[in-house]
Parts: sequence; C-alpha cells; structure tokens
Amino acid sequence: NLLNLFATLSLNKSDYDKGIKDAKKESNNLKNSTIKNNKASSKSYLAVATAVVAVIGAIAKLTNDTINYGDSIDKQSQKLNMSNEMYQKWSLALQMAGADISSLTTGMRTFNTILANASQGQADAILILEQLGLSYQDFAGLSVEEIFYKVVEALQSMEEGTEKTKLAQELFGRAGQELLPLLNQEQGSLEDLFKQFEDLGL
Repeated sequence: NLLNLFATLSLNKSDYDKGIKDAKKESNNLKNSTIKNNKASSKSYLAVATAVVAVIGAIAKLTNDTINYGDSIDKQSQKLNMSNEMYQKWSLALQMAGADISSLTTGMRTFNTILANASQGQADAILILEQLGLSYQDFAGLSVEEIFYKVVEALQSMEEGTEKTKLAQELFGRAGQELLPLLNQEQGSLEDLFKQFEDLGL
C-alpha cells in the first residue's frame, strides 16, 4: 500500500543511492577496460551498457532491501500482536513525534505486566492505572494499538513535568522516557494525525 511504499522508500533512500553509485562504479570499470581493447565505435554501446547496468543494479538492491524491510515489519508486528498496517502507522506517527517504534515494543511489555498485576488485585499496579484515571477493566477486549492509544491520550491530558515523566516510566519502563516526545503532544493530536493518514490513503 501507499504507506508501505512511503516508508520503504524513505528508509532505503541511502541504500538506493549507494546502489546507483556502486553500479556506476562497476560499469565505469568495465567501460575503461573495454575501451583499451576495442575500436572507438564501441563507445556508444558502452555508454548504453553503463546506464543499463546502473539502473539494474539500483533496482536489484532496492528490491532486496524492500523484501528485507517487509520481512522485518512482519516479525516486529507479530511481536506486538499488531497488524502490519497498524504497525507501520504507529511507526510513522512515532517517527514524526521524534520517537521510535522500538520504544513501543519494549514499553508495552512493561504495561502488559501492570495490567496483569492489576487484574490480580495488586495494589501498586492498580494505583498506577488510577493515576491515569483508568482501571484494568477499561482495557478489557481492546487490541494492542487501542490500549496504547488510550494510555497515550490519558498521558497527553496531563501537564508536562516530573510527575508525568515518572508515571510514563512506571507505565512503560525505560521506554517511557523515550516516548515523551509523543506523550507531551497536545491531546487529540493522534486522532488528527491518523485522520490525515486516512485522508492520504495510508
């Protein structure tokens, strides 16, 4: 889809450029070697060959990187129990906020433990959720992306400061600090951003 293409081209631009550069280098070596042993009439053929080799090399490298990128998305989204499409949307949203999808992956492990502990009646876990104005019942039946969305919205409603930072770290562990660029955005910004994604067909 368009999102996958956008993310792939963005993430692999440097590799694409390298493919062009490497292909041109190899074809130039071929051209210089051949010119020494052929007549001047071969120059036009070599010029065409140079361009063809450069394009083929770049396309081959980009195709390989695209396949590897898609495979990485499959594996990472499965770790989060999230669809590929939602994984890519969250990845892009976090990048735009100055954070990274790896923070979501590690942070949700900590948060899931808190939910499990709260469901078993552990007071400290229940208290942490109460600071968000939520309880573990509020997350019953929700998908991973819906759970994260709900927590982010609750944290965005809080004023910036040490209390918010401390709560983020209690909820997401060390990833809480890394997620602050997203958590400190205005409440409702995620809804607006995802709406823009939909309008763009992402």
